[in-house]
Amino acid sequence: MSHDIIHMLEGRVTSLEQRLDKLEHKTHPKVTVSTECFCSFCGRGQREALCIIAGPACYICDECAVLAHEIVLEKRAECAKARETDR
Repeated sequence: MSHDIIHMLEGRVTSLEQRLDKLEHKTHPKVTVSTECFCSFCGRGQREALCIIAGPACYICDECAVLAHEIVLEKRAECAKARETDR
């Protein structure tokens, strides 16, 4: 490629990058990036929890995970008991 074509393409890329920056600023002017995660159930932050597990669209801390596990175990026991009485 000639230097003129390369220079022209670089100019277009720079122009597109500037337009994209302006567009992102207009659509999300006050977006800040936080590196700390918070439990979606109780609101506890990483500094308050032993650990936080990331899901596809939410987070759960260790204490809420234990509570959820206990709820599942209780529900399983209820279902097993209901099945036994149905027989």
